[in-house]
Amino acid sequence: MKKLLLLCLLLSFYVQPIHSLGNVFVVNKDYLRQLKENINPTQVDDVFGYDFPVITNPDDVKIIVNKQVQLSAEYEPNDLVEVDVFKVGATTNKQMRKVAADALKELFEKAKRQGYTLAAISGYRSYSTQNRIYHNYVANHGQSSADRFSARPGHSEHQLGLAMDISVASIGYSLSERLAETPEGFWVRHNAHYFGFIIRYPQGKEPITGYMYEPWHLRYVGVELATQIYLCDCTMEEYYFMVSEKQ
Repeated sequence: MKKLLLLCLLLSFYVQPIHSLGNVFVVNKDYLRQLKENINPTQVDDVFGYDFPVITNPDDVKIIVNKQVQLSAEYEPNDLVEVDVFKVGATTNKQMRKVAADALKELFEKAKRQGYTLAAISGYRSYSTQNRIYHNYVANHGQSSADRFSARPGHSEHQLGLAMDISVASIGYSLSERLAETPEGFWVRHNAHYFGFIIRYPQGKEPITGYMYEPWHLRYVGVELATQIYLCDCTMEEYYFMVSEKQ
């Protein structure tokens, strides 16, 4: 109880209201201190053999996985299910955690009722699968380019089982920025939060997220957090590190 009260006090001291977004900035210098002590629900620990702090509560749907913190190679969600939506491509990567899979089904069904047909392309990936994908990209494109559009093993949201890449027929079911220019992509951008999803890597935010614009990459965080992130038009990094400029 004392720890909870302390956390509430810290939050009230550091966090600015959403409508004051223009008066806040992204904290970089004290990234891990903020991560461990203040806003982000993720807990991390320094583990021997890993280059970055390792997330210790990977089942929390609100955790942030990025280039500064990672999942262990052994982590695999224990509630993965096949998504019950329209799927295109390989059948081996269409799983999500049940809570995310159920929400994705609701999102797809709502889109369909409003005249938009979405397709699931790529969901859960194990550490070993991401390792293979990443190093293939490095071999073909070079490391600096690969790091803009592919997560290193342990740093991928797909390993959480909370991410799904989507596409539509009009762009050949490709994973392309062109998705944002389609009616379906526009609808998803402005409705995904009602179902607990965010566009994890928004346009113009590469300096913050470390990844190029990916309008196809949906991340489940729950309706409350997704709505807050949508309303402040920010990334998870920005949302979790809204602190007073005086600090």
